[in-house]
Amino acid sequence: MENLINENILYAVLCPLLLMFMPIRGYYNFIVYCMFALLMVGIVGYDPVSIIIPFLFACGVIFGHLRIKFVNYPPLLQILIIIFLSFTLISFLVGDPVWNWVIRFLSALIFYYFAYLFIESEQRMRRIFFAILIGSLVSSFIAVMAIFNIWTPGPLFFPVFSSFRFAGLYNTTILGIFTAILIIWLLDETLKPKLWHGFILLKIIILIILFIQILFTLTRSAWLGLSIGLVIYFSIELMNNRLRKNILIFTGIVTIVFAASLLISSSESFELVRDRIIKDSLTDRSIQEGERESFYYTQNALNLAKDHPFGLGIGQTGLLGSEVEGFSLGAHNSYIHILADMGWLTFAAFMLIIIIMLLKILPGALKRRTKYGLSYQATLSNIIVLIVAGLYQDLILWLPMWLVPSFLTILVFSKNNKSILNKSASSLKIYNMLLDPHHYKGSYRKLPE
Repeated sequence: MENLINENILYAVLCPLLLMFMPIRGYYNFIVYCMFALLMVGIVGYDPVSIIIPFLFACGVIFGHLRIKFVNYPPLLQILIIIFLSFTLISFLVGDPVWNWVIRFLSALIFYYFAYLFIESEQRMRRIFFAILIGSLVSSFIAVMAIFNIWTPGPLFFPVFSSFRFAGLYNTTILGIFTAILIIWLLDETLKPKLWHGFILLKIIILIILFIQILFTLTRSAWLGLSIGLVIYFSIELMNNRLRKNILIFTGIVTIVFAASLLISSSESFELVRDRIIKDSLTDRSIQEGERESFYYTQNALNLAKDHPFGLGIGQTGLLGSEVEGFSLGAHNSYIHILADMGWLTFAAFMLIIIIMLLKILPGALKRRTKYGLSYQATLSNIIVLIVAGLYQDLILWLPMWLVPSFLTILVFSKNNKSILNKSASSLKIYNMLLDPHHYKGSYRKLPE
């Protein structure tokens, strides 16, 4: 109850302050960049980003900071997305959705579209890159302070895991996967600078920090996803004969990975990481770990899906699934999670959407194209990270996991997008249009006084 009161007081103070200056574009953009930083500084127990995103989206539309436009999906993809959304809605009606989870899912979709609308220049992409990077470093710093009892988290914060796993972005699994994404992104900026030129030594130091962070999340799905993502990334480098041009940087990164491997195998401080790789995986596995690795929870979700072709409703698989230490594991697989929660046709449409998006970004990745400072190659590698991690984790409801799909959409589907508003009105703020009664045929202008 005390936590709820503290949360209400927090939002009662923050919301008026946020709303007061929203008509000012510079202030609005600053709040957006802070929101992207919060993707990694998500220590707050009641996730602020899921609330802030719909708020920022609404303010952006009302005050004219966001230029509403259609996504230039090809016809087949449009049909599949309509099927996905339609049968997701049917699962809401037929099933028994958990409305808290529904709100999280809708917030994730809004975030996907919001990022697509907001990122319309290399300058904005650069600021978002640094916001996320700084947020990651702050997240690491806060977690270390909490682990070593330098700072004690208050009632609004998640408790620190006693097993020395990093506290951070919602849970250690999501933190690990997001860190893997950031490692590939920063690696690409180190080898082929677009958003951050120079400072190679600083970039390598940050890569080391991120690499240590992903180790201490003890998230094997993130490790596997990162490994396969890096294989994809460097395979494209080899195809384009780029490794020789960056041989010093590449050698340095390989040396770092090798040194970290030696630490894992020899240092007592890395005992937990070593046990996670060797003991839990190969020898003395707990019953819980054995059930995870035998896809026990995934099989449970599949059994639920067999009897519910239109889905149980978002969140039901998590409620009906087994729990470990009070945390529901759900399907422990993003794809089966969608199958069980949202139905068979939603699942089929989702899988086809993934295939089409991969086929669309692949040519640009092979040619190492960029747009707004975003690399097709790094984005493809990060999509692979998500696809692999999704085999072992339920990611669909976690808002940060929609960032990379939004990047893919910007790269592949934003060409020749037209604003929904008329050109004659596009330069005006939307709130002026709504308040001005003198308009005709979509053109808004005041009558002479």
